[in-house]
Amino acid sequence: MKTEAEEPDISRLHLATASLGISNGLLEQTHNFLTEYPDTKMIIIDTLERIRDTEQDKSIYSCDYRDMTALREITNRHRLTLLLIHHTRKMYDPDPLNTLSGSTGLIGSVDGVFVLEKDKRTSRKAKLTIANRDTEGYCLEFDPYKCKWLFMGSEADTPDIDEPFCLLIAEFMKDRDAWRGTATELSETLNKAHPDSDVNHLTITKKLNAHIGLFKEKHSLEIDTYGRDRKRREIAIVRSVTV
Repeated sequence: MKTEAEEPDISRLHLATASLGISNGLLEQTHNFLTEYPDTKMIIIDTLERIRDTEQDKSIYSCDYRDMTALREITNRHRLTLLLIHHTRKMYDPDPLNTLSGSTGLIGSVDGVFVLEKDKRTSRKAKLTIANRDTEGYCLEFDPYKCKWLFMGSEADTPDIDEPFCLLIAEFMKDRDAWRGTATELSETLNKAHPDSDVNHLTITKKLNAHIGLFKEKHSLEIDTYGRDRKRREIAIVRSVTV
């Protein structure tokens, strides 16, 4: 069982700081790498523009489609995900897909598009729109301590601040430095101590995630609902250590 003190296994992680271009050997370079490491599941290219060495001898749409079609040769020959990091235009558009730099040839030639939007550059809150999915968008919040985006719910169901719930958790943790257990165990414990609270074990995880920032800033509590062992999914509530 993995403990918090253990370091992640990065023995299968390979980093390259340079590569050839799409028309100048990148495909052969990639195929050679995958021949040596056939168990590779994902290749990330950051950024797409750095490997585009072909001339714009046609319309922007045609060039975009041509380059994407060339890159699809990698996923056609190998069972893996190719993730291309690309920039957006610095202009507002009600449709997030229209903010992608380039033409609709980019969107039309790939299997999916993820667009991450923030109201301002320094904000921790963001909206993630996924093309080819019937969704209104996902609300995320960046955790700088764990360096990852946390899922806060969809735009349709992300709740407003639930002050009574936050105060209930803060009261529960008043004399504790840490608590771990399942959503069911937490809801049962809260309802036993506060019979009028009626905390539902089916929604408590979503509520905790929706108020992660508030718990940390106002109550000095770290919330982690993503910890798993082999048998069950646990929630961890830990009091922040101030230095």
